Amino acid sequence: LSTTNNSSATKKDNNKHNDKRSKTLFLKTAFWITAWYTTSLATLFLNKIILSRKGSSVHVLGMCQMTTAAVIGGWSSFGGLDWLKR
Repeated sequence: LSTTNNSSATKKDNNKHNDKRSKTLFLKTAFWITAWYTTSLATLFLNKIILSRKGSSVHVLGMCQMTTAAVIGGWSSFGGLDWLKR
């Protein structure tokens, strides 16, 4: 009987641990999805503001975005934050 109680207690502890991990994973996922939507909307509206001005060039805006993507992509390819910690 005591073995059954011990295994039952262990299962309850594992379930609590899994629930905590699930909640943490859910919160992290929700944070990153919200951050992605926020930055996407900010980019969309900033592009609209920039392009609505007189004399603005679509080519300059595209070149800035492509340069930024290339720099961040290259940085990420070479280790990102891990590279800074060396």
